[in-house]
Amino acid sequence: MRTINEDANGNIWVGTNNGFDLLSKNGNDFIHYKHSDADINTLNSNCIYSADLDKNGELWIGTEEGLNIFNTITGKNQRINSDFRNLYGLQGKSVRSIFIDKSGIYWVATYQGGVNKYDKNLTLFNLRTSNPLDPKGLSSPFVTSFAESPTGDIYIGTDGGGLNLFNRVTGLIDHPKLTDGPKDQKMPILAMEKVGNELWIGTYQQGLFVLDMLTKKVKQFLKGKNGLNSNEIFCIRKDSRGNIWIENSISNQVVGFLNRRNLPRLTPREYEIVALICRGMKNKQIADALSITIGTVKVHLMHIFEKTGVKDRFELALEAHKLIGMGNTEESESLQVTR
Repeated sequence: MRTINEDANGNIWVGTNNGFDLLSKNGNDFIHYKHSDADINTLNSNCIYSADLDKNGELWIGTEEGLNIFNTITGKNQRINSDFRNLYGLQGKSVRSIFIDKSGIYWVATYQGGVNKYDKNLTLFNLRTSNPLDPKGLSSPFVTSFAESPTGDIYIGTDGGGLNLFNRVTGLIDHPKLTDGPKDQKMPILAMEKVGNELWIGTYQQGLFVLDMLTKKVKQFLKGKNGLNSNEIFCIRKDSRGNIWIENSISNQVVGFLNRRNLPRLTPREYEIVALICRGMKNKQIADALSITIGTVKVHLMHIFEKTGVKDRFELALEAHKLIGMGNTEESESLQVTR
């Protein structure tokens, strides 16, 4: 899993190494969108790296083979390929990160190609490449992520070059430090997400950083603390309810990371699944009992884990008395949890 987006209708779009998947708002159906050599209206590659939604409801999708503009309403896709002959076209083949800021500027990062800045009003790309000799330039050609600061400047995460901050007024780039020492300059940043005035930063082998963009204070979260089970963070997304989802390398699944807000209660379907887990049922058995797919069961479990803060099915069963009123001894002793 590389990227997660939620559209205006509450649908969840998930980019993977094998195409783009749509999970409908009811949580019961998946629709798969994949590349086809026979159809130019499909994605130009199944290897998805990033995506972002614009105000028109179109998904800008970055893949190994370039850029796609996907209409979430009609299902039609437009391929945008790199053209080295066009000075104002997309430069770089593999699109690793896409970000659309509040002013409608599109920021597109390509592998070893730097940052492509696109303005729809001008219908052209403006390329900014890295230069290790420029103290006010991009620190690495391997750009992985973008985020907008409260002042409108753009944070740029790089793999091997740490954090960059693009000043809209001067056009120059600063390099905020997350840690002390020389390792900060080569920090591999893999993902970023803005949460209020905080910037959540996922790294390779250095865990999660939370930067207060106003005070510049930084907190670091590592494996074994605060719910993290890996120091490799590949994807961070905030949903419409304020919950933050983190994907890491160990589980290869989204795990809930509790934020400061009071999390919403479980839905009736989620209560049913908790009860069936306490009876020792596996995912397939739960799916059969509720007449839903195994994939839907997994999605519900992800939501349950995120809302409750538990790490696995065993902890969920232990907390079941708080969730569904299983407080008496007879019921508690009958719990049979399958890990």
